[in-house]
Amino acid sequence: EELEMFHALSNNYFMHMKESLIGGMKSVLMKILGIFTITTKNTGNASIQPPKKHHFLLMEKLYDFAKDEDSDFVLFDLKGNIRNRYVSNPMPNSVLLDVNFLETTGGIPLTLTESSKKYLKTAIQFDTLMLQRAGIVDYSLLVCIRKKIILPKTIEDTKKEDGNQGKQDCYVLRIGIVDYLQLYNYKKIVESSVKRAAMLAGQLEPTVIEPSSYRNRFLRSMDQYFISYLPTDKYLSSPESHLEEVESGQVHNRLC
Repeated sequence: EELEMFHALSNNYFMHMKESLIGGMKSVLMKILGIFTITTKNTGNASIQPPKKHHFLLMEKLYDFAKDEDSDFVLFDLKGNIRNRYVSNPMPNSVLLDVNFLETTGGIPLTLTESSKKYLKTAIQFDTLMLQRAGIVDYSLLVCIRKKIILPKTIEDTKKEDGNQGKQDCYVLRIGIVDYLQLYNYKKIVESSVKRAAMLAGQLEPTVIEPSSYRNRFLRSMDQYFISYLPTDKYLSSPESHLEEVESGQVHNRLC
């Protein structure tokens, strides 16, 4: 099914990537690196069971647990909706959802540098406009928050931080739009209609809505989930503060 979705999206996707990579437009859309088809055969009873084709879509990776074994991760899959968006009793390294995010932050938005917030907002607007025009819904913003302990570089640094032995907590925020191969087709129209009927009976907003409404809700929620602070001279001059690393396809907001 996702292969068919990509065929429907491919023209818009490649034009979008061209505008991002060559035209310099900001994007946090996780890139598709390749699509592969593997055919398997039952050699023992090939006459009864025909060969099967398996399609695999390879995408850019946002995080690497194996590479960062000394780091603590927390992952959130955010859609801007709270209906059925909670993981109860999560396992270690589970991907958490919107309600978990609000619970973790206490309802307080995550603070980014002013330039990172501007980059993120511009990129999300650019990416979701393409997805809306292509009739795509149900995409998410995958957020990886990594906590890493930074050891002192010199003996002098260690002496300055006797209580902590020179160690620092460093938080790196990595962000990318994923799960964008969901067309708003007849099946989703029916699902949305049924859930809207339930909403009229007093339930929450449906999870599946048409592309323009989905985009508006997504933009509004992401703008509320992340805010920018106004930097001060005192903050910028602080030796403990090293902020911001921004790359195409991902936003890294580093606070050490």
